[in-house]
Amino acid sequence: MTQDGRAIHVTLSATMLELKGKRDRFLCLSHDITLRKQAEQEVHNLAYFDQLTGLANRTLFYDRCSQALARAKRYGEMFAILFFDLDHFKDVNDTMGHHAGDQLLQLVVLRFKSILRASDTFARLGGDEFALLCCHVPEPDGAAKFAQKLIELGKQPFEVDNRQIYSGASIGIVLFPEDGGDIPTLLKNGDLAMYAAKSAGGNRYQFFSEGLNQKAQERAAIEAALREALKNDRLTLHYQPQLDLRDGKVVGMEALARWHDETLGAVAPNRFIPIAEQTGLIHELGAWVLRKACAQCKQWHQDGYLVSVSVNVSIKQMMQEGFSEMVVGTLLEAGLEPRYLDLELTESMLMEKAAESVALLRMFKSLGVQISIDDFGTGYSSLSYLKNFSVDRIKIDQSFVRDVTVRDDAVGIIKAIVAIGHSMGLKVIAEGVESQGEEEKLLSCRCDQVQGYLHARPMPAAEAEAFLERAQTSG
Repeated sequence: MTQDGRAIHVTLSATMLELKGKRDRFLCLSHDITLRKQAEQEVHNLAYFDQLTGLANRTLFYDRCSQALARAKRYGEMFAILFFDLDHFKDVNDTMGHHAGDQLLQLVVLRFKSILRASDTFARLGGDEFALLCCHVPEPDGAAKFAQKLIELGKQPFEVDNRQIYSGASIGIVLFPEDGGDIPTLLKNGDLAMYAAKSAGGNRYQFFSEGLNQKAQERAAIEAALREALKNDRLTLHYQPQLDLRDGKVVGMEALARWHDETLGAVAPNRFIPIAEQTGLIHELGAWVLRKACAQCKQWHQDGYLVSVSVNVSIKQMMQEGFSEMVVGTLLEAGLEPRYLDLELTESMLMEKAAESVALLRMFKSLGVQISIDDFGTGYSSLSYLKNFSVDRIKIDQSFVRDVTVRDDAVGIIKAIVAIGHSMGLKVIAEGVESQGEEEKLLSCRCDQVQGYLHARPMPAAEAEAFLERAQTSG
């Protein structure tokens, strides 16, 4: 202890002195090693703790898990590991900056730590991903109740830069010994469970199951095969006609990606497109679809069929840097006038980035590219945003079309959508039309265009051109 009361670290050495034949005195030397100890502690903290949150890092967490595994095997105990990340965390970083994101992480940690036990190990694995080791868990229900407590805490708003932020947590739960006999397996399975919770909408927990493992293997196989298919141009486009409801003329063709793999067989779009979204392959896939569709549309024009082509675009594609330049370059390469290209975006996805979308859509509008809102009526867009989006057409979701001949309220909904569209100068098209009765009801609702199996299923380009020829001849 120093004179001013500070505690310090010292090394002390003592040497016995012999004076006048007596050994009753010692020479003591002390050396202040406080700075060395502080440096050692700092190195230890850097090696084992996260600097932003003060939580255990991946290295320390792995070590604690190894200790828990050894103890559980020795005494026949169960333990649980909860993996979770924050829902919509990327949106906070993108809209408010990384400083705000860091604040949010710190607030989440403070709140979650308030319900932890002394025996629990809370760790930040990286980014917004966390893990919690819960020892001495008597039954799975205990882990589920604890996960639900975390979810409830995560639902409450966090105040960041004088703004209230609503986040949430997607939690994956693994149990020893049911879900793995070693740490790498438990970590892998916990990750799978967490992403399953996120894919199901987030703000929930998900136990690991063997079914999740099988799905992950299938997903990995599809991803690898899709990369190969894109590299070697093994996908195809099918086209579904869009017709004017009053005169029956074909006004456009919607381009739809199709894939038949030698090993996997026919892979449905609802299987490979979500994987393309998750892995980033959607950018390559989207560029391929756009290039092929524009080239085909130009070919039809040269053959005498003046139709437009519709291409589905995900919000991730549209928000990618350089997307607008890619669209313009593709149109120039194909020699296609912009007014014959229609970009379709789903209502719910568009509203995820509503403010950011407005400027992009206006830019496309200024170029002459057409914009459609797909699956209209199933999302949550406001009329103010619909006006600001500068769209040209709205597509009534097929769920309303299916009910139009049996439910009066479905007719009322379609009439309302048509009235909204027409009041804003927009065309209205109904998709999924499969019967003459549905088409007659849509005509009575003053719908402008239709698309569906009643007229044609999606078909290869050659068959689509034959359809165009028959339609032109009959017209």
